[in-house]
Amino acid sequence: MNGGTSTRRVRQARPALEGLEGRQLLTGAFIDKYGLVHGLKIPPQDLSRWQRAHTHYIPPSVRRYSYTTAEGSHVVLSLYGNGNLQGTSYNPATDAVDIRFAETNENSALVGKVYGGNGQANLNTLLPANIPADSISGVGSTLIRVVNLRNFNLIQGGRINLAAGAQNLFLNSVAPNTQISLREIPSALLTTPTTTSTTENGVTQGYAVDLFGARTLTTTSGEFVAGANLLPTVLPTTPNLSLPPPGVVISINHVDGVARTPGLGSPEVYGYDPTTDSLVEFAINYNTTTETFYGTPTVVHTGVLGKTGVEAGVTTGRYNGQLVVLVSDGTTMYGFNAVTGAPVGKPVSLAPLINPSNPATPAMPDPTRLGSIDSFTVIGDPTAPASSGLGLLQIIDVTSSLNSGTVVPLGLPYASANAFGMSGGMASIPGSSVLFTAGGAHFNTYQPNVFELGAASLNPIGTTGSLATATFSESTRNALTSGGINTVTDAHGATAASKNDALSSINESLALITGASGTTNTVALFNPTTFAQQGTITLNYGDLLSGLSSVFYPSLAGSALVDVQGNVQSFRATDALGLVLNDSGNLNLAKINSAVDTTILGAPFGHAEIPHRQNVVILSTPRSPGTRNGVTVVPQGSLPVGPLRLP
Repeated sequence: MNGGTSTRRVRQARPALEGLEGRQLLTGAFIDKYGLVHGLKIPPQDLSRWQRAHTHYIPPSVRRYSYTTAEGSHVVLSLYGNGNLQGTSYNPATDAVDIRFAETNENSALVGKVYGGNGQANLNTLLPANIPADSISGVGSTLIRVVNLRNFNLIQGGRINLAAGAQNLFLNSVAPNTQISLREIPSALLTTPTTTSTTENGVTQGYAVDLFGARTLTTTSGEFVAGANLLPTVLPTTPNLSLPPPGVVISINHVDGVARTPGLGSPEVYGYDPTTDSLVEFAINYNTTTETFYGTPTVVHTGVLGKTGVEAGVTTGRYNGQLVVLVSDGTTMYGFNAVTGAPVGKPVSLAPLINPSNPATPAMPDPTRLGSIDSFTVIGDPTAPASSGLGLLQIIDVTSSLNSGTVVPLGLPYASANAFGMSGGMASIPGSSVLFTAGGAHFNTYQPNVFELGAASLNPIGTTGSLATATFSESTRNALTSGGINTVTDAHGATAASKNDALSSINESLALITGASGTTNTVALFNPTTFAQQGTITLNYGDLLSGLSSVFYPSLAGSALVDVQGNVQSFRATDALGLVLNDSGNLNLAKINSAVDTTILGAPFGHAEIPHRQNVVILSTPRSPGTRNGVTVVPQGSLPVGPLRLP
């Protein structure tokens, strides 16, 4: 160039949409080079979404979110593949981001980049945009393959909910009182995208794919059954190279929970005694000599309702995020902190359920029964509505009700039908999307006029997005059997020994109080899939209880909880304090350089690489290596405990 200068003409390339010859639609619809849609009959409100799904142009405001932290770090969140980040926001007051995602699928990936400053960013919540934060079933949410937030710190009280399905999660750290909920994306779904239902280890999950490619978890049911340790796959073509087993990959550099006694402690339940007007808290323990479970009363709160002889219902719910126990006497509902027993909120008048403002809504003259399903609380009257007297249920907003002192219904009531008379007992298995209601119905075709004890399985409908039309739909009904024998009852499932109205769940089994001897209450445990009795628990309390809550674990308070449904290929951390890692599935590898006050549960557990450990408890269902490497193999029935959540 002889010392001279030259310039190269910059080519101005204009962004353009690709041609659509290879992906024309059978409907005749197409997008022209200007991004206009032709020949498509679709509601106007869905038009822009359809355009995004069928072109390469995605508005940055939908797929990317950026902000600057208080330390001066520039943060960019990007979503690759299907989906959007609408609703994501940064809060300068906490210097933390709340991430919301929607319309994703099993190939979507969320990646966070941090530039400059201290190279770190704070995370408060990572949640699906259209289901409650407290959901552990994930039903109604879309799947996401990868969440890569390697430079993000989940702050105290933070929450990550990937319970619909995820395969990879990377974080820098988690603080005390944090909860991460994950569900493995089944391998069948990853290899066969047309799959709409999978069943693994006794748990069935249903999926739906919409016009825009978003895959949603629609149902989950069944009782998890622990299998054997999964071994690496050896390919015949490469015998010296083995593939890792399937499962979720989790990497968290630092787990900064609280110092705690390792283990889960005793699970606890609440029951209501109508004879003495008492709310009784029980600790469930295991007798190693007799190999039986029993419940010991730990706290008795007397004078709860101010009257005796009322068949009040009991359940647990969420009030401003904290676990509460609720009691209803038919006219008033009361709330108590589940851990301390202290009253919370205002006494809730149930008058709107007695005199509904909408004349077309059936009345509930006596809404004494309570139950819960996932993140929803349900109130019911087993003898309403007046037209049938078979039972009426209504979802309620617990937080709004306890704040206002007036019950706040959500959606539409559900009326039992087809001669299934509810007893009033309601419960759900943790992580399941099915509400079970106890009652009486005709199950024996040889005695078609005889009522027998059974349970109806109700699926929630309309519980994602707006709850204006949320209600239930019965899917199946089955007899609750003992030794293959049905129990003859009245039209509402009652017997001479028990009203059979205290239905709950203990870990992964349905639990029904079937009678009291004057010294104990007998709790029968039923398989939620076969409905056959699979054991009993004896509560050391004489008066017959009219209500029973599901179990909770008070010892989890303040911990850093990572809960997984499905297999875990590996969990890796540099250091961990106060970690509780619970896996309802095969936990192949836990690799932590230094762990203190840590509890790990696997069903079963595989390999531990924890060279520096102090107060570390590893619990497993029966496993091929036995108790090697500090693993405790627990009695049958103790594990799996099912999905856990903080109290």
